[in-house]
Amino acid sequence: MKTHPLAGKPAPSELSIDLAQLEAAFYETKPDPDNPNQLVSFGTSGHRGTSSNGTFTEAHILADHTGDLRVPAQTGDHGTAVHGKRHPCAFAAGRKGRP
Repeated sequence: MKTHPLAGKPAPSELSIDLAQLEAAFYETKPDPDNPNQLVSFGTSGHRGTSSNGTFTEAHILADHTGDLRVPAQTGDHGTAVHGKRHPCAFAAGRKGRP
């Protein structure tokens, strides 16, 4: 795999994001369940999406964690569930005492 040209360098300002705006969108944006692009989706390394386009919001986290609780209760499978804290909104959610 080739090394990215920006590896080891500060990110250019045009790649910067507004964390306050991203956090506000995380709590304020309500995903449209009829829009397949805004449904919960996961990849090999976790959730795929961003609150700026409605694909990673508080509603997604609540739905995911509700499933984590309901499935073991219904199936009796109480295996370990691991949730990362790498997404910027995950830090905001933890800071506010939310799941």
